[in-house]
Amino acid sequence: MNSREAVIEEIRTAPEPVVEEVLDFVRFLKSKPTLKQPATITPRALPDFRARQKAIFGDRILLDSQDILDELRADRL
Repeated sequence: MNSREAVIEEIRTAPEPVVEEVLDFVRFLKSKPTLKQPATITPRALPDFRARQKAIFGDRILLDSQDILDELRADRL
């Protein structure tokens, strides 16, 4: 049994108020614009986060992200 057949079978056994709600929902779904496929992201389009991290923090190892935030805030002030 495919999805369409399963839905039809469920509707056949449902009380009328549920059928009306299903109908309303189906009409709503059909009125929505179709979803577009997401754009393909190529590796070249992604920023090089490792290079950015190294440029900002050098070879330092910061164990706590709060330290990073405090340092960045201090640089802005």
